Order: sequence, then C-alpha cells, then structure tokens
Amino acid sequence: MGQAKNRGSLEERVQNAKKLKKDEILKELQRLIEGHYQHVPSQFSHHHNYLDGCVIAMDTKDAMDIALDNDDLGIFEDGYPHPEYISGLFNIAVDKYEFDDSETIQEHAAWIDEDLSMNTMFLRFRNASQFDKLEDVLKAVNEFSFWSPIYIMLNGVWYDTYGIGAVDDNGNTLGIRF
Repeated sequence: MGQAKNRGSLEERVQNAKKLKKDEILKELQRLIEGHYQHVPSQFSHHHNYLDGCVIAMDTKDAMDIALDNDDLGIFEDGYPHPEYISGLFNIAVDKYEFDDSETIQEHAAWIDEDLSMNTMFLRFRNASQFDKLEDVLKAVNEFSFWSPIYIMLNGVWYDTYGIGAVDDNGNTLGIRF
C-alpha cells in the first residue's frame, strides 16, 4: 500500500477549509444582495456614494441617539451599500461571526445579511474630503457619538472598527464593547 500524500499540517488544512467556507459564504452573500437589489433597489445607496468619501456603519442602538436632523453635525443617513461596494464589507464582517458546523452556507449568509441590514445604520459625512486617515474619522464621530462605528468605509476601503471602543478627547478608553 502506498503512503498518503502529505497535504499539509492539520492547522494548514483547517485554515484552508475555513478559507473555502468563507469564500462560499461570500459568494452566497453577493447572490443574496444582488437579488435584494433587483427587488428593492430603493433601499440601497447610489453607487456613486461609494467611489470616494466616508461612510460609517453604526450599531442601530448606538445610532438612535444621533440627531440626524441637525445639519451642524454634517452627517446624514445613507442606504445599504450598493451591491458593487458591499463585498468589501462582507469580506471583513464574515470573520466576526461564529457558526455551528451543522448550518449550511445559505444559513450563514442569510444570518450575516439579516444582521447587517437590520442592526446597522449607514451614515455619510457631507464633507468627507476632510478625512485622510481613520483617526480623522474617529475624531469626527467622537463629536456626536460616545461609541465608535462598527465599520468605516474610507475612500472605497472598508475597515473593522468594532473593537476600538469609546475614547475621550485625550485618547483614554471610556467604554469597550464585548
């Protein structure tokens, strides 16, 4: 009997399996979003809004305290990211979720889609050209919200900012999400 081919260490095989599963979930998420867009395009932001500038994604509970009708804040509520630009958000969001191995790829994708669409509010800055770095965005958000955004899209790139927590003007941590 021949020897089995060396297919990498157990850790490498586990990582490869996780990557394959993530790729399948991302494909299913993209399919779901394209389906939503075909049926209800009005719930999505215009695709030009994501070419440059800055969008923040806040937990809906945190965003409820923001006075969006206050023009002095310089922000407004935006729709769900256009399908063309949401894949970057999905790519970083998928890693936050843990699933039971008995759940299907479709169940994983549906849960992520539902969580992002129901529990996340997308806000856009009126003058986003003022931001060059994430730190600039976080400082601006700190002017109107105790909590930092969950995600930030700056100049077309999505960043996971969930773990940053709340800080004061001196950079001292005041609150941490669990």
